[in-house]
Amino acid sequence: MSERQPYDPDNAPDDDLFEDMMSAALGADIPHPVDWSTLSAAERRDELGRLWPWVIELARTWPVSRDVIPPCWYLHESLIRVLSAFRDAYLTAYDPTQAASAAADWMHVWDATEERLRRWVARAGCRSEHHADRIQRWVSDEDEVAVTADFERFLADDFQRRSADQLRTASDDNHR
Repeated sequence: MSERQPYDPDNAPDDDLFEDMMSAALGADIPHPVDWSTLSAAERRDELGRLWPWVIELARTWPVSRDVIPPCWYLHESLIRVLSAFRDAYLTAYDPTQAASAAADWMHVWDATEERLRRWVARAGCRSEHHADRIQRWVSDEDEVAVTADFERFLADDFQRRSADQLRTASDDNHR
């Protein structure tokens, strides 16, 4: 019998190798959650750009009121993160490698997420006084153009602000 060796992080298995092996076994990439706090300005812009159409489709498919998904969801970091996690759960559940029951499991996640969104919308201050009507017209064809323009303006402004913050942080780090 061989003696057990202490853990040596320098000789640990390669995480990339493990992921490659798992991807090959699954026939697809392993889905990963988005860690919003680690994204660069450009990565955040790209990720928000991917999240936007998914949220639009979610609001069209699952009619919910503005107290669950307000049209200004992207202005609230908590809603971005909850919706992103929910999207990741959806993508995982509907991956071709999943069992047929994964879709039903996702429905349970939707029930919990809907309540979580409602709580965070209330905490964010989005209520009927903030948004006059409670019907989800913001995802209708006629309103989508205006709402998309607002989102694209936010995306550009957010990118510029975060890029400037990154440059400022990098400059501060270089002067230390």
